[in-house]
Amino acid sequence: MKLVKESLNESMAYKDFFGKEISHEQALQKRIKDSISDVIMEERGISEKAFSDLDSVRNEVEKICSEKPEIYEKAEEYYQSGKRLAWLAEEIYYNYFKK
Repeated sequence: MKLVKESLNESMAYKDFFGKEISHEQALQKRIKDSISDVIMEERGISEKAFSDLDSVRNEVEKICSEKPEIYEKAEEYYQSGKRLAWLAEEIYYNYFKK
């Protein structure tokens, strides 16, 4: 059985369904963007079936994340310290998306 500390320091890198290597950085970025999108969808009452709204949310998240690279730095800090990325996603929502 692994120690909690050992598990926290593991990489998020993996191979996708098609065998493509996904780096730790790419996996972490995707995870934080997905978490932010989930928060936005919940707060705005957007259904998973509303594809145009989903695309809009994803584009909005992508835009903010590309303009604010510190989001990814903070996500790495949270990951390395064992903090929940969902909590960071909530903070990012309230700082950048809540209108």
